[in-house]
Amino acid sequence: MLNKKILVAAIVGGLFAGNAAAVDFTSGNATTIAGTVGKYAQEIKTGSTSASATTFAAASGTEIKWLSGYAYSPNEVRYIRVEAPSHVLFQSFTPTATGGTGALTPGAVNGVGTNVITFSITAGAAGAGGNVVITLPAAVKLTSIADANVTVSLYDQPSQAQAGGDTGKISGGSVSGKYLTFAPSLKWVGTPGTATADVNATNGSYTQFTGGVAVATLNAGLGIDVTGTLKAVGTAIAVTDLLDNSADATTVSIAGDFSLARSSGNAPYNGAAAARVVGFGGGALDLAADEAVFDLSNGLSGNFVITKLTGTGTAWNPVIWASAYTASLNAVNADSSTYSLATLADTNVGEIIRNGTNLQAPLVQVPDGWLSRLVLTNTSAAARNYTISLMSEEGVTLTAGTLTGVIPANGTKVIDDLRTVFTGSNRATLNVDVAGPNDKIQGLYQIVNPTSGSISNHVLVRPASN
Repeated sequence: MLNKKILVAAIVGGLFAGNAAAVDFTSGNATTIAGTVGKYAQEIKTGSTSASATTFAAASGTEIKWLSGYAYSPNEVRYIRVEAPSHVLFQSFTPTATGGTGALTPGAVNGVGTNVITFSITAGAAGAGGNVVITLPAAVKLTSIADANVTVSLYDQPSQAQAGGDTGKISGGSVSGKYLTFAPSLKWVGTPGTATADVNATNGSYTQFTGGVAVATLNAGLGIDVTGTLKAVGTAIAVTDLLDNSADATTVSIAGDFSLARSSGNAPYNGAAAARVVGFGGGALDLAADEAVFDLSNGLSGNFVITKLTGTGTAWNPVIWASAYTASLNAVNADSSTYSLATLADTNVGEIIRNGTNLQAPLVQVPDGWLSRLVLTNTSAAARNYTISLMSEEGVTLTAGTLTGVIPANGTKVIDDLRTVFTGSNRATLNVDVAGPNDKIQGLYQIVNPTSGSISNHVLVRPASN
């Protein structure tokens, strides 16, 4: 008998190589459930006792299948032990043995309601080969939502199967690997895009996107979907199993600049403006200068599109500001008795950029007794507007002075004293946005000591270029 065990172990060892991550141990390739191995929704709720624990129904995700892995003599009886972690409680089921050479008959299952079950397996009058498939169509209760491995062991004696361990264990009929896994179910979908506000727009710098259009599609197919996890009954989970998508329930907030869509008049973010900001199959439920809110009642996904207000005059033709757009989910549970919703991290959904010029003086100083200047040059044939934004050290508050102006065509703009730009500190960072082509605009920071005559010049940098 010992020689038979060794021979079968050598044969079956090759059959099971590489299968440690499968519920189905019967082939050289892992059998998967919807692209995963028994991957269930991490959001499923359960209790900590057998009475309160959730039952995971007998399905492909809880089924355990393996080859008998042992050459049985006629009428030979052996004993099988199946062991999972303590939070996995096997429920009543009937094992089967099918296919292969000869016949095997499973006996009654012992240990139902615990994490260890045992049963006998008896060969027919002609014996049985190691290629008979044994299947446990198990239902289980889980007292915690946690991954679980499973070990199947074949033994000589029933007492050995009850005890577990190496004594009497037959390698050829023993396998182990991943049994149940869990993963978060919700995910963002869609393809973030970029729209470019055009410095050379016909109605004025940054009043249109490149190509002369007023519409920006910032994300193709933005929405909420699932990762392919299973419900406790073993079927695929859906977004609507987790999220209440009725009107005014679950919402998605998108942060960014929406001033380009505002209406003219006393109610700039009215219904007409909200209709120009589209996502999840419909217009914004609510709109402000820096946020758009959508519910999911019109759809779980859809292109995220902003159409700017167009018309005659400044109020009817706002400029487009550079902005990144970030979506966050404000979830309302569709079934709080069954699922606990985890937080879905915010996601980038697109951005608007400008094709003008951005310059930065990482540090300018205005010490007493010195002159600090900002110089901007423009070699294009049109005058160009500029805007300065200020950055200070943590805990330092700056008071803004004159932050806007015009660089003349083919000319130079000199701000002779940076104290006219900011006060409140002797130093700051200046970001300069110029509505002019990047290859036509340059900038310089200069600090001069009138007493000694010393001069220091620093060319302004282009962010991400140095």
